[in-house]
Amino acid sequence: MSEYERLRQEKIARNKRMMEEMGLASSSKALKRQLKPPARPVRESVQKRAKIEKIEKIEPPRRSSRRLQGQKVEFVDVKEVKVSLKNKTLFRELQELASVPKRIDREILYSLVVGEPDEIQVEVPQADATYTLDERDVEKVTNDRIYAIACHPSIIKNNILSAIVDVEGNASLWTAPLDRERNAKNTIVTWRPHKQAISSVHFEDMTLLTSSFDGSMIAYDMPSQKSTTLLTGESSLTYIDTSNKNAYLISNENGEVIVYDYRARKQQHSWALHEKKINTVHRQTPDSHYFATASLDRTVCIWDARKPKNVLTSLPHGRSVNCAYYSPKGDFLVTVGQDDNVHVYSVPSNGNFDKMDPPTTRFFHNNHTGRWLTKFHAHWDPKMPESPRYVLASNLQPRCIEIYSPTSKKPLQRLKDEDLHRSIHSMNVFHPTVDVIVGGNSSGRVAMWRGQSN
Repeated sequence: MSEYERLRQEKIARNKRMMEEMGLASSSKALKRQLKPPARPVRESVQKRAKIEKIEKIEPPRRSSRRLQGQKVEFVDVKEVKVSLKNKTLFRELQELASVPKRIDREILYSLVVGEPDEIQVEVPQADATYTLDERDVEKVTNDRIYAIACHPSIIKNNILSAIVDVEGNASLWTAPLDRERNAKNTIVTWRPHKQAISSVHFEDMTLLTSSFDGSMIAYDMPSQKSTTLLTGESSLTYIDTSNKNAYLISNENGEVIVYDYRARKQQHSWALHEKKINTVHRQTPDSHYFATASLDRTVCIWDARKPKNVLTSLPHGRSVNCAYYSPKGDFLVTVGQDDNVHVYSVPSNGNFDKMDPPTTRFFHNNHTGRWLTKFHAHWDPKMPESPRYVLASNLQPRCIEIYSPTSKKPLQRLKDEDLHRSIHSMNVFHPTVDVIVGGNSSGRVAMWRGQSN
């Protein structure tokens, strides 16, 4: 032991004797106990964790081979499973797409469409006619976003008949009285002929024609209430031009145009015209060989049905084109595009289509609809071939629809009603024989504007 350690131990022993003589040894121990911090309580989460750790883990039973256990193995043919699933799916779809709609009233539909059409003389609307809305002419007729509208040219039993279709494959027949003064009630008949969105709808006498993104074209005979599938395929059908019964023109998502003979009920030809989807196809006049296609590839093309391999002219646009429709006489072509422009082309009568570009009229029009609204289409008034005009939806506030002439950049009229017309009605069509405009919005609601001469 070193000298320093020996001196230190002696000092400790001396101090200890002095404290014992003074009675301070026990007090020192008590003071240490008082100054010792209390033990911290164990947190509840730690206690729970400890309890959980003590629980014995129960392992699930291990899978073992039936062959090793001596059990007989049951085999099921994969084909049988696929057929069973397919049959169940088909049965469910057939239940949903019954030819007789669940909500349809046979007697009501029969009373609406059976009978001699009323004799109505077509009156050319005046340029300054006033259009108004009646609250009884605004009604929800289908469950989802309206995609297309058609008006029957005949007035049956003093009723205006319209067909409205939506993005879920639903179709509705809606009637409203020709004269609101007699206070007759509207009628709605609804069913679901397609599994996907109905892209176009047309009346052919008393038959309703529909095309759909499910690749089918269906003819629904209203008096007998029977549907016939005219065409099926894997490609979505986007539009039907029914102006010529011997040669319907049907466009699809693959850039093809199908020629279908409605009278013979068979497909004649199929032409690959665009690399991308064709949104609409429209014949210049019922007897014309020329037709126009509006495509996702940002072009509108003019074709000759006799020589479909070569395009006659291509009209470029800034973005995809929603539609391209000829006027009743075929002397104008209107296009509506996603580039927020409306183009109106003057169609030469001599067939020299190279001189169509640039357009006769071009103006800015906000066509931005997003994913929740149906894209805007311009529809001509079939009653006015000599003084053509077309109707188009609008994004303006207050909500309205607009009527244009082919040579004007500003609308002839803006139809609005801040009480009854408070949403964007993307689809609007003129009635073929009476001065009426029927429009539809994204919630399945329609509005019928009635014209009155001043």
